[in-house]
Amino acid sequence: QESRGLGDVYKRQICEWIKKKENKIMHILEWNINQATNISNKNLIPGFVVDEVIKNNPDIFIFTEFAKTRNYIDVESKLKKNGFDCAVTNNDACKQNDVLIAWKDDIFGIDRDKIEKPLAIDDMPEVLIVPLNWMGIKFIVAGLRIKLFNNDYLKRKKQLENVMDLIGKQFSDYKYCIIGGDFNNNKSDYKNCQWRDKWSLGVIDSIAKNNNCIRKTPDSSDGSSIYQKNNYILFQEDHFLVSKGIEVNDVHYCRNFAKCNSDIYLHGEDFQVYNSQIRTVTWTIPFGSGVPDHAMLIADFEMLECEENKDEPK
Repeated sequence: QESRGLGDVYKRQICEWIKKKENKIMHILEWNINQATNISNKNLIPGFVVDEVIKNNPDIFIFTEFAKTRNYIDVESKLKKNGFDCAVTNNDACKQNDVLIAWKDDIFGIDRDKIEKPLAIDDMPEVLIVPLNWMGIKFIVAGLRIKLFNNDYLKRKKQLENVMDLIGKQFSDYKYCIIGGDFNNNKSDYKNCQWRDKWSLGVIDSIAKNNNCIRKTPDSSDGSSIYQKNNYILFQEDHFLVSKGIEVNDVHYCRNFAKCNSDIYLHGEDFQVYNSQIRTVTWTIPFGSGVPDHAMLIADFEMLECEENKDEPK
């Protein structure tokens, strides 16, 4: 019975893969996995992290706040065993977080010479840009985390502008662009956001529009990407930016991994809870542990094929 069950799972995955290939639909996942605490290089990426990603069966995924931890080699090996190739930044050289992007190596072609791994210094965020080829269609995937710079919101804005400039200069022959990441925009309430003219969803939308892109964020009913799922203040900090000509469907946040690891996440899908007895917010996961404290951001992408952007498959 167990063998038949596994066979059914594999059949379903194969059917999904065929359907996605025929319809030119890609399943992409972005996840801030909270390795910013790996300052002394003592962290281990929790074993469930890669397992949860594989369970979601993405074609491409992005890890922000990644780090080359003590078990990084094991993580990379597990990805390869499950059919993924990957690229990672080298921000450990400047004591910043890394970004990892992985893709199914039997589906996508890759131009490794064009991968961009700028160091996350000054006004450059933590970013990785990977040029891919899918059934003759060239596109780039970028993983991004905007650095905090304390409360200097204009510097956060400048980081996104720098990334868009870099993409425009280095990848002008790539019509399609998908950016996924943690934008650290704080409150999603644009109208009441005190720094709305410096760094907010409105500013992100304006920069995206100036670069022929549009922001794709889950509906507010899907809750926040950090803290409590249904916090009294909405915090949607993880977003996709996509170029025109890409249709995005079923964009949502996913916290199922918390329910599946209830020995770690002590309050269901909430990463923080309000403790009424001591009148403060407390973390429900060990602080500094390297346990993910963001929801996964997941969506389906369809590139509306453009002949001038199509090459012969490699």
